[in-house]
Amino acid sequence: MSEKYHVGAGVGVIVTDGERVLLQERTGAHGANTWAPPGGKVDKGEKPIDTAYRELGEETGVKAEKLECIGFTNDHFESEGLHYITLWFIGTITVDSPEPSVLEPHKCLQIEWVEIEEFLTDSDRAWFLTVQHLQEDGVMVQKVREYVSQV
Repeated sequence: MSEKYHVGAGVGVIVTDGERVLLQERTGAHGANTWAPPGGKVDKGEKPIDTAYRELGEETGVKAEKLECIGFTNDHFESEGLHYITLWFIGTITVDSPEPSVLEPHKCLQIEWVEIEEFLTDSDRAWFLTVQHLQEDGVMVQKVREYVSQV
């Protein structure tokens, strides 16, 4: 008899001010003490783009201009028995956006702006698995660089 297997959908939201990316140090369920952009699970019946805007606001209070999807990662968290397809969105922080703050302390220890290149290439920081997979994807890395160069 085969074991029932579930693959979930999630989003990662890369929000930039043109030079930096907003990151969070995770805590809680899985990925504790690793760094990632805001994001989370797609709720039943929810469009992924709506999830991206919702999670960004719920976690940081930040608003973003038109988010656009740049690709996906296939993320299997073996030790936790979880498997997610993460859809990656990118956008620019709005001019009227409040300063980012930790709004879900049970999920996030701190928030930090980091340089784009550190986000795309730094191996010294403890990265969440989804970010590691994004960093390994040359096409998505190039899309982030192109997006930021146009801001």
